[in-house]
Amino acid sequence: MATGTPVTWSVVIPVKLLTRAKSRLAGLPDTDRQALALAMAADTMAAAIACSSVAAVVVVTDDPVVRAEAGRLGATVTPERDPAWREPAGREPAGREPAWREPAWREPAGREPWSQDADGDSSAGLNLALSVGASYATGRWAGRGLAALTADLPALAADELGAALAAASPLRQAFVPDAAGSGTTLYAVAPGETFRPRFGPRSREQHRNAGAVELDLPGIPGLRQDVDTLADLRSAARIGLGPRSAAFGAAWPER
Repeated sequence: MATGTPVTWSVVIPVKLLTRAKSRLAGLPDTDRQALALAMAADTMAAAIACSSVAAVVVVTDDPVVRAEAGRLGATVTPERDPAWREPAGREPAGREPAWREPAWREPAGREPWSQDADGDSSAGLNLALSVGASYATGRWAGRGLAALTADLPALAADELGAALAAASPLRQAFVPDAAGSGTTLYAVAPGETFRPRFGPRSREQHRNAGAVELDLPGIPGLRQDVDTLADLRSAARIGLGPRSAAFGAAWPER
């Protein structure tokens, strides 16, 4: 790619089964928690789809409700392959086509950096799901940059994502830390570079240690504000929630 040539991006967004999503949103009934998780994922997808430098959004999920919403918004949907994220055997959504490809890479046996810990950390499944989505995107649209985006960014604006991807374009790999300062909301690699996301506990440190450049940009509060708790939702509401999440944000933060 010639120097200065704008990079076009494929963005991969993983979404868990809604029955398992956002378990840390304590105090919400299960139906409300699932509805909020879906709303936040939909607002995240919509912002990514609206970003001018993003040519495709690939949503990796096995949840039929998420699949339907992602398709309606214009995203490409592919199932993930990690058993930790799947429906129990015999409960797979009917009629699903196996659109996935094998992940383009795997850590050598015994060196998985994201194994599930005693607290139920599911980062191994998350990073594998991202790799499935990235492999699928590369197989369909070679020559694009690849970016991983968390699905819980209800205040994300398309121009924020565009600014971060523009800053990442001349770099081999880059990331945006979350508002709390220890996690990651966006990981991006240039076309042709190895895609190795390290989401999970201390992911900011892990991405740094792996050589990714931290993007310290002004004016991207929505991109940095992921939501795991109701306190996070209040912070996102102060930035400005997307239309789907806003329907819940006015009532739920005070519960």
